[in-house]
Amino acid sequence: MITDMQTLYLHLEHQTIEFLVTAERAGDLPPPSLLVLVADESGRLVLPIAVDEVPDDPPQDERVSALAVLLEHIAEFGQPPGVAMAVSRRGDPRPRGSDFGWHDALVQCCRIARLTCHGTYVATPYGVRKVRPSPAPDLLAA
Repeated sequence: MITDMQTLYLHLEHQTIEFLVTAERAGDLPPPSLLVLVADESGRLVLPIAVDEVPDDPPQDERVSALAVLLEHIAEFGQPPGVAMAVSRRGDPRPRGSDFGWHDALVQCCRIARLTCHGTYVATPYGVRKVRPSPAPDLLAA
């Protein structure tokens, strides 16, 4: 992977997007694949895990099963506090049905593994988008 992982904080959406854009341009995210980013207690990236040759639109139960196994293995190494995931595919980076399925599977598996979910992103040659962007701070209710 390209970039200094010491300075990438997964809870900072703009940093994660910049990292994923750089990785995609470098050819480190060949579609169709997943990239699971593991964070430490401060949200800093400590381990990227690539999963190649992911089916385009697997059934939801298969997504959950695959991610549950992966997150269980990650948790065995000291329960890292958080993960983010990139879905690498072809086409427009705007999230579509399959991307929402991956996002929902990640959220469910993070909840079960007691990990913070830092979000799901779509990475294509045309850009990177967060599947469910965080609302702007000024739009949050007080």
